[in-house]
Amino acid sequence: MKKFDRRLESIRPDLNNFIGMLKDIYGTALKRVILFGSYARGDEHEGSDIYILLLLDMTEEEIRAKRSRLSEARFELDKTEPLLDIQPVTVSLSRFLHWKDIHPFYRNVVKEGVSLYEAA
Repeated sequence: MKKFDRRLESIRPDLNNFIGMLKDIYGTALKRVILFGSYARGDEHEGSDIYILLLLDMTEEEIRAKRSRLSEARFELDKTEPLLDIQPVTVSLSRFLHWKDIHPFYRNVVKEGVSLYEAA
């Protein structure tokens, strides 16, 4: 996993704002937020989506139950930052840990991802 890169500083305040919203939604169940995709690789362009993986210490059912609150948070961010298209992907921590060395998607997140937040 990579560390946060200086070239991402322009979006860091908005990411921090969104992570604050995520903490309000998920509380202590939010264990980690990982940036992946073009922004993590450094090949983003104007209009690129910002993909983040949320690792949650919750069951899949509990995650689904909070989906509408996550959508509301994205809507709130869109009102203030309409050009910043954050695409959160939620996954249970247990699922991620089980598949991170096997599933190509999770392996790629581990390889190219940039850690944005990690619970103490």
